[in-house]
Amino acid sequence: MTDRVLDIAEGPARLRVRNNQLVLERDRAVLASIPLEEVAVVLVSTPAASYSHAVLCGLGAHNGVLVVCDDHCMPVAMCMPLAGHSLHAERLRLQVSSSLPLRKRVWQQIVKAKIRMQSRVLHAATGSDAGLEALGRRVKSGDPNNLEGQASRRYWPRLFGQGTFRRDPGSSEPPNNLLNYSYAVVRAVVARAVVGA
Repeated sequence: MTDRVLDIAEGPARLRVRNNQLVLERDRAVLASIPLEEVAVVLVSTPAASYSHAVLCGLGAHNGVLVVCDDHCMPVAMCMPLAGHSLHAERLRLQVSSSLPLRKRVWQQIVKAKIRMQSRVLHAATGSDAGLEALGRRVKSGDPNNLEGQASRRYWPRLFGQGTFRRDPGSSEPPNNLLNYSYAVVRAVVARAVVGA
């Protein structure tokens, strides 16, 4: 299994399956033929694309994810495998029924990791982490002081060099729209990994 991302941004495009290969065609010419087991994500952002039922089943059988984008190239839907692993439903049940203290500790770990990564990116991009590493060490179970939000208020403006920049997941303006698109790809890859684990 690899993490290949197929981005279909121009049409007309046709996706189909032949001999366990995902085949991309344009005007009846084959542009690419990729083994289904190598495809992590298929991102479709052109309205002039078509794909068969066999494509969806093939991606699902090989733990691939299809992400559909609107006419602004913003992700609007995701098709993920559900029955690809016999433990999937059991994992969902365990997550839903986990105790509140466990969920808070897991959230603490996620927030710490996020702030630690923001610190590294900011240091690499600007030479300073703006105190994020120290902030990340102070995160408590459940992040009751919202250190994740405090880190974001430091991180985004410094990363983009704009004192007024604010991360807005609903925005269609740059650079938020580019971040939204990137997050959709990352989310699809993570979803694939979680479902296939």
